[in-house]
Amino acid sequence: MSSIFLLFLIIGTASAVFTNNCMKCICEVEGCESQIGKCRWDVNSDSCGPYQIKEGYWTDCGRPGGGWRVCTKQMACSETCVKGYMNRYGKFCTRGREPVCKDYAMIHNGGPTGCRKNLINYWNKVQACCNRVGGC
Repeated sequence: MSSIFLLFLIIGTASAVFTNNCMKCICEVEGCESQIGKCRWDVNSDSCGPYQIKEGYWTDCGRPGGGWRVCTKQMACSETCVKGYMNRYGKFCTRGREPVCKDYAMIHNGGPTGCRKNLINYWNKVQACCNRVGGC
C-alpha cells in the first residue's frame, strides 16, 4: 500500500512542475490547434497533431487513445500523451533533479535525453511564449 502511495506522490510531484503555461507554450511552438488532424514529415517520420507527436513518443507516453494517429487528432489525448512522456522522462533526463520548463521543452523536442542536448533555439521559442504569458 505504501509503495503505491509513493508512486502517486512521485508522479504527482513530477507533473506539478510541468506547468500549464509550459505545456501551452510547447503547444504554441508546435502549431497547437492549427495542427489537429495534421501530420508533417520531420526527421525521417511523421509528427502529428497539436504537439507534433511521433509514433515512438506516443508509444513511450503510454499509448493513450487507441492509436497514435487517433490520439493526435484530439487535444485532450495529445495532452495526456505529453504529460505521460514528461512523467516518464523528466527526472531521467535531469538525472534526478526536479525538471523545469526548459528541461521539459527540450525533452519534448529532443527525446528522453533532450535536456542534455544543445536545443537552445527550440527553448528560446518556448521561452518567448513563457515570457508573454507571465512565466512557465
